[in-house]
Amino acid sequence: MSFDVFLFKFAKGDSCELSRDALRGVFQKLDFRQVSEGFYNVRLKDGSEVELQAGGLAGPERFTMATFFIRGGSDSIAHLIFDSAQATGGVLIPTMEGNPCIMVDVSQRAELPADFTQPLVECRSGEELARLLRDGYQAWSRYRDQVES
Repeated sequence: MSFDVFLFKFAKGDSCELSRDALRGVFQKLDFRQVSEGFYNVRLKDGSEVELQAGGLAGPERFTMATFFIRGGSDSIAHLIFDSAQATGGVLIPTMEGNPCIMVDVSQRAELPADFTQPLVECRSGEELARLLRDGYQAWSRYRDQVES
């Protein structure tokens, strides 16, 4: 069970590929290792960890989405996710109430599908993303604790 944040990119209303090289560049200075096909473990310098599902990151198939599976929240994880979105030009959609579409690059607004109905939120830093995700992560944590009890 995890609190999930999805990374997508759009062009002219359609889902498009994320840059493999840009995303790998974000992870190159971290302990980043593949644990199975399309799944990676990322260990940050403060000791926190996040699992990444990124089918297509290492293979020939289309690379249109990455998912961050968060089990232990930290500001450094939020910074990593922000840096990933910024490097790829993508948008973030966390699994939290309202499922907002978080844009770290406002130019993505013009690329979203015409029928896109999720609330749009602009985000300019990793600190701001940490604040945006905090309530959703805390609600998920309460749910997780209730289910595990």
